[in-house]
Amino acid sequence: MITIKWSKKARDPNARTYDLRQTQALASAYGAHVRFRVQTQARPIGENGDRLKFKYSTRELKKPYFVNSIYAAAVGVDGARFRSSAEFHRQASAQAGAFSVSGDMWKGLTVIDQGGLKSKIYFGGSSLGMRSQKRIQTTKTGKPLKPRKIRNRMKARSIGNRGIHLLQWTRRELEALLLAMAEQQRLTAISRLGMEAGKWQGALIDRRLYREARSAIARGA
Repeated sequence: MITIKWSKKARDPNARTYDLRQTQALASAYGAHVRFRVQTQARPIGENGDRLKFKYSTRELKKPYFVNSIYAAAVGVDGARFRSSAEFHRQASAQAGAFSVSGDMWKGLTVIDQGGLKSKIYFGGSSLGMRSQKRIQTTKTGKPLKPRKIRNRMKARSIGNRGIHLLQWTRRELEALLLAMAEQQRLTAISRLGMEAGKWQGALIDRRLYREARSAIARGA
C-alpha cells in the first residue's frame, strides 16, 4: 500500500488547482509497481534508463564491513563486523539489488501533490539505519531513548549517488502509464457519445503496470 497525501492547497475548495485524482492514482500505481520490481525482483534502473543486474563491487566483496549492532539485531544478524558488505547482506537474507534489508525504507514510499499542480513520489518518513547510534540519554520518565533514525529519502539519495535510481521508470513503464491515462480519457469521451469502446492492442508497454494503473484510476486516489 502506497501512502497518498494531499497538500493544504489541494484540499482548499477555493484554491486554483488541478484535479489530480487521476494523477495521484497513477503515481500510487507506479509506486506499488516499482517497489515490486526493485524490492521483490531486484531489477533497479541505471543512469541510462535500462534495467540493470546489480553486482557487488570488489570493495563490497572484500573490504571488512561494519554495521551498528542495533541495526544488525533488528534484521536478525549477530555481530557488528562482517567480512564484507556482501557477507552482511547474505546473512541478513537481503537480495542483491533489492536495496531492502529491513524493508522499512520501502514502507515509506509516498505520493503527494505539490501545491495542487502536480504529483510527486518519494521515500517519506525515517527508519533505522546501518549507522544509527544508540543514545545514552533517557526520557523524563527514565526510559532509554531510541536510536536515531535516518530519513528514508537520504537512504535513497545515497543509492542514487551510485548511479542507481530506485524510482526511475523504463520507457515501457512510462508508455504504460500514458496509455492507461489515455484509455480512461477515451472511455469517458466515447461513453458521452453513447458508443462502445474497443481495446488497445499491440502496444509495447509494461502490461503489468498498465493493469495496475487502470485499476488505480478506476478506484480513484
